[in-house]
Amino acid sequence: AVYDRAKSRTARMLGVEPARVAFLAHASEGLNQAVRAVPWRAGDNAVFADLEYPSLIYPAATLRELGVEPRVLKTHDHYLSLDELARRVDQRTRLVLVSQVSYLTGQRVDLARCAEIARGVGAWLAVDATHALGVAPVAGGLCDFVVSSCYKWLLATHGVGIFAYDPARVGDIEPATIGCHSVLHRGGFDDPRQRL
Repeated sequence: AVYDRAKSRTARMLGVEPARVAFLAHASEGLNQAVRAVPWRAGDNAVFADLEYPSLIYPAATLRELGVEPRVLKTHDHYLSLDELARRVDQRTRLVLVSQVSYLTGQRVDLARCAEIARGVGAWLAVDATHALGVAPVAGGLCDFVVSSCYKWLLATHGVGIFAYDPARVGDIEPATIGCHSVLHRGGFDDPRQRL
């Protein structure tokens, strides 16, 4: 009951259905999930700014192993220009990653504009809302993926993160990591490897 209530409240804060929400260990796990959910091809790119928190940058940086360019937007005076972001995005962009509120400067970005930039080329938008959720409105419906740690404005503990995604745009995704809460129920003693 507590879990369902927490999911419902989180979904309401994001403006999405509870079925879109999952709780993970932290925002980093959610960002890794978002990056791994993309059907990457060699020559694709993921776009993000140099001032993003490392938990957003590092999962995208590992894409080099797949022949994918982690495309970094160099900011000026630690300001993320969405016009500059739009210029870095092209037809090979599959994922645009932004923080709704910068951990470094407090700059709040326009999620509607970010969604427009990503969708203009058929890319997905992943948003880290850690420094927004709980203090500023987060339009989760604009995001293909949205993550948040809970120990900031949600006043919760470390070890809990929020992950929500849009199955209508993204489709079904496989967990990047799997554990007992990743399945509806186990196969049982006859075949403990089976997950249903």
